[in-house]
Amino acid sequence: MTSIFFPSGELAPNGIFKVGERSWDVTGHLESFRVAELWELDSDAVVKIPPLHCMLGLKIIAWDTRHEMYFDKDAEDFHKLLEAGVRIVEEIIFDSE
Repeated sequence: MTSIFFPSGELAPNGIFKVGERSWDVTGHLESFRVAELWELDSDAVVKIPPLHCMLGLKIIAWDTRHEMYFDKDAEDFHKLLEAGVRIVEEIIFDSE
C-alpha cells in the first residue's frame, strides 16, 4: 500500500505549503496528479506521470514563483517540454498519414 500526500486546503493556503522557513507553491499539483497516467517502468516500479499540458502549467507556476533563483533552468525545462510536445504532435501526424 502506497500513500501519497498532497498539501492542500488549510495545509496550503493560497497554494503555498510552508514548513518552517521553507515554502513551496503547490498550485496545480493535486489536479495534475488526479489526471496523471500510470506507467510501469518494470515489474516493481510504477509511476504516475501527468499529461504534458499539466507539466507545462506546473513549470510556468514554478518559473513565476522562483524566477530569481531558477530562471534559466525553468526556461530550459519549459523549452524541453515544448519540444516534447512538438515531437508528439509530429508522431501523431506522421502515423496518421
